[in-house]
Amino acid sequence: MPDLNPSHRMCVVSTRLASATRLPGKNASIYVLLVSLLIASAVIPAGFCKTDPETHRIRVIFLGEVKPISFPFPGWIESDPKFTLQRVPCDVEWFSEADAKRFTRLYLPRTYKALVEGYDAAIFEDFTPNILPPGTLDNFQRAISEEGLGIVLVEFVFWSQNLNQIDVWKQISFGEVLPADPTVGSVTNIGRAYYRVLRSKPILSLPGIERWPMNAASHGDMYAKEGAVTHAVWKTRGTDAVVSRPYGRGMALQIAHGWDNIPSSTVVDYDYLPDLIFNEIYFVAQVDPPEDLAVVHSLRTGFLHIVQRRKAALSLIEFVDRFGARTSILEEKLIQLNQLAAKAEREYIDSNYEASRETLDRVLSGYDSLDQLAVEVKRRALMWIYTVEWVTTTATLIICLQAVWMLMVKRKAYRAVDSTRMKA
Repeated sequence: MPDLNPSHRMCVVSTRLASATRLPGKNASIYVLLVSLLIASAVIPAGFCKTDPETHRIRVIFLGEVKPISFPFPGWIESDPKFTLQRVPCDVEWFSEADAKRFTRLYLPRTYKALVEGYDAAIFEDFTPNILPPGTLDNFQRAISEEGLGIVLVEFVFWSQNLNQIDVWKQISFGEVLPADPTVGSVTNIGRAYYRVLRSKPILSLPGIERWPMNAASHGDMYAKEGAVTHAVWKTRGTDAVVSRPYGRGMALQIAHGWDNIPSSTVVDYDYLPDLIFNEIYFVAQVDPPEDLAVVHSLRTGFLHIVQRRKAALSLIEFVDRFGARTSILEEKLIQLNQLAAKAEREYIDSNYEASRETLDRVLSGYDSLDQLAVEVKRRALMWIYTVEWVTTTATLIICLQAVWMLMVKRKAYRAVDSTRMKA
């Protein structure tokens, strides 16, 4: 198991032990015994491999630059069934200071217990520490050190407007968590576009990652602290780009640019960019990423597609409903597809990828039939609308013609008569 710290190895061994219980007969017993001996020989404190004990998902809390528009990364995380996400938008570039503070009051866990029991990994991106309620960072720092909460520190470097106040981060106690030391005072975008990978596993072992630009903004440099591991440097400039270091029982990963600084061409066209985000979260949660990248990537793409299809289906049902059509059959179909998608998610979480792929195909095929059914329901509704309109128009025309006949044509068919009374 290369490139994993001891706690990460513990997590991998535990995961394989769990999967071994599904092996038949004597093989399962032997495998479980061997793995149990491995675990017993590893003198490592329990509690790593941070996941929800009930759902086995990695529970993520995302603070900072959670943009309201054109920011796909939170949606990517939410689409993968192996993660759950709590958004806490609190950067002062996109939100007013009052709104940022209000969001932190609304969405942050209120107590230390709620933090450690509710989350396995945190993402901090480009926000000032002054926006947080008192004691918040102390809770996060303690949770990282004592409970193994992982943290991804995105754009924890200096930039011209310094809205993240990186100089303040360096001075407070939480600055000890940072694996790298950001410089303050000067910025550049020269030579800071492409990664040069120094350590591919477990984060950066993705096809073509060095050929795609990962940054288009100007920042100050950062330098790995003692005991840190540099996973990637900037290809031309040579300074650190992705750095990690354990902090107590937790793992911290620091990235020298913002996710929002990734060029749109990379966001749209680099198929494995979501996998990079997932690998970063897996790493700090000290969970081994899935081994078969091609299969898992295909499934992740399928789940993303389902999210988009679900939104489109809801919009289509709402559109059809405006015509007065009975949409109950469409709603029932959508409920069935949601249940089938939940089945695919459970299979994916259990690493039963083949079954999950088959179920996903059935879901996507079901959305195709749902679209066709919606079009048919709309056609029927429009047929009645057109029929009523035709009948109404025809009836109005007949009444008008009858009135014209009575008032104009029929009146001319009769001559006026004189009085029939005899004159004296």
